[in-house]
Amino acid sequence: MMLFPGADGKVKAPLYKVWELVAFHGRGPCAQWAQSNIRDLNTHLGTRNESILAHGFKPIEESKWREMQTWIEDRLLPPFFEQATRTGIRTWSDQLPRVCGSVCRL
Repeated sequence: MMLFPGADGKVKAPLYKVWELVAFHGRGPCAQWAQSNIRDLNTHLGTRNESILAHGFKPIEESKWREMQTWIEDRLLPPFFEQATRTGIRTWSDQLPRVCGSVCRL
């Protein structure tokens, strides 16, 4: 995978490419998760990207939003919390939930 600087000189990567970098060059729970969940992740990223929440114009129906929310809380966030705990991160961004199911606590 090759990344190049943009007009401002900064290297930028689309979100799906960042996850590919994590999957193939990272270590720990997030890398393991990305290796086995990249297909599902790309499906959800496609929904996000086409929506008004990102780059598109489509609203997300409530049922689809709830499906994504459950997937994020049950599948995506647990490896983040695990990796954060292993690396000694003690605080979490206010943008992310403090609790997801019974697994994620920081």
